[in-house]
Amino acid sequence: MSHYTAELAELVDLFCEGDIAAEQAARLEALVANSDEARQYLLDCFQIHCELAWEYGRQSDDSSKPDPIDIVPGFSVPASAIPKKAKGKQLRGWAFAVMAVALLAAVTLGLSIFSHIPRRQSDGHPPSVARIEQVKDVQWRGGLATEIGVPLVAGSKLSLQQGLLEVVFDGGARMIVQGPAEVELQSQSSAVLQSGSLTTEVSTAARGFSIHTPNSTVVDQGTKFGVACRAGQTDVEVFVGSVIVRLNDAQSGVARQELPLAANSAVRVNGVPGQGALKIETLASGSRHFVQSLTGSGAQLQALVENDPHLIHFYPFEGATNTERLHDRRGNLDLHEVTMRDGDGGGRLEFARTGPDPTTEVVVPYRATSSSGARGRGLQSEAAFHPPAAMTVELLLNLSRIDKNREGFIASAVGTGNDSDHCGFLVSAIRDGELACLLDGGAEWLQSGFKFIPSRWYYVATTFRVKGADTEVNAFAADLSDQSPALSWIVRNRIALGTPASAPLGIGKGFDGRMASAYPWPGQLGLVSIYETLLDRQTLENHLQAVSPHAVIRSDSNPAN
Repeated sequence: MSHYTAELAELVDLFCEGDIAAEQAARLEALVANSDEARQYLLDCFQIHCELAWEYGRQSDDSSKPDPIDIVPGFSVPASAIPKKAKGKQLRGWAFAVMAVALLAAVTLGLSIFSHIPRRQSDGHPPSVARIEQVKDVQWRGGLATEIGVPLVAGSKLSLQQGLLEVVFDGGARMIVQGPAEVELQSQSSAVLQSGSLTTEVSTAARGFSIHTPNSTVVDQGTKFGVACRAGQTDVEVFVGSVIVRLNDAQSGVARQELPLAANSAVRVNGVPGQGALKIETLASGSRHFVQSLTGSGAQLQALVENDPHLIHFYPFEGATNTERLHDRRGNLDLHEVTMRDGDGGGRLEFARTGPDPTTEVVVPYRATSSSGARGRGLQSEAAFHPPAAMTVELLLNLSRIDKNREGFIASAVGTGNDSDHCGFLVSAIRDGELACLLDGGAEWLQSGFKFIPSRWYYVATTFRVKGADTEVNAFAADLSDQSPALSWIVRNRIALGTPASAPLGIGKGFDGRMASAYPWPGQLGLVSIYETLLDRQTLENHLQAVSPHAVIRSDSNPAN
């Protein structure tokens, strides 16, 4: 057995005798929580103690030394091994006492010791280790479909093409798997992630739960953490509590390296066991996208967006560096920072995780106060954006303030501009915070009547369909700060003069009449996505429900598609 055999034997003896103290029980819990060998040893010893006590309790009170007995065929236990409390007139009472003490100890330990011991089933079937509790937009690979609530045995493989599912382990851990992913369930207290990403939340009773990847093992210490795996690389981020990251470098000839990882920390394990030394690098917290809940979040919306075949440009603003955060996850329109025509005004563009929920990454453009929109910093693509004849622009946003100045308030969230006529304010706020768009600098703004309230979060989707020299516009918005947000159809089949321009794409900035950068967005922008189709009303409702599970569905008819 392991190096702690003597300590384990002593603690198990105290446990079975009913003499274990609270601190000793805690130590025993820690030993068995992290070792299948230790758990089996506890089970075997406890069984022998009880059966010895029961057997000798049925014998007479004769004080002569009894003969050895066979508890298990082929395994003879000498009388010297009988616990002292099991001798004499109180033998049978001791057996019941041991079982009672064991149950009491199990309750004292939060049932955590016994939760790790596999349950035997009398029907001859393998014991279950987990079950699926929730699914969302799941597509299984190879036609496999596992129903909610059906017991899953050790060795069960979950192969997702897309979507999300929540697995509840019999030992007390919960795991959210985000497709595409390959996961194998090993036991009530462990799973193997071959590829993809997952988030695990572990109760006190399930402490010691482990996630194995090809190059590392993550051992829970009572926490919530995420693991993402692809060829030769494992990313680990801790949200609550702490974990131990162990390198699976079995052929290195040295002891396995272990790294404790605390909350709000993340690391990446690089390399393949047996092909050189594995390396650990530190990552910024939040550099990976982990879905932590199926009850609605920006992460839920992101999962739906990324699986849409019509998506052509996507900015979730996540990554370990600004370069990664400005990367177009679907097309080739990576962004870079730009300064407005009159300078940055002494401020800077920022990134944050302060969206409508903790899973949403956002960009925060900078707009100088009382600058008439001429000073600040925003984002723009290097390459030109070529708008399709039919497209949808979708995003999460808030407006921190509305500037009052003599030129009138204009702020651009998403836009593209080629010249003074083709100015392309696709999603903007004007005057007192009204949602509006403008495709021709010589035309009037197409106003919606819908006004953003400062500091509140909104889901906004606008569709554009080119009709000759003009464009048909539909716009939808929902106030995510409401307890039960509803998707309002605020612009219905309106015609805007002009068409969206082919030009660099601006996020958090617009263009003035001289085509200089201007009108930065004073607030936060998250999950900007552009599709080469008109998303129908049902899809938009699904997206709203993904980010807000309590959204109210209205019966308005869809815009023409």
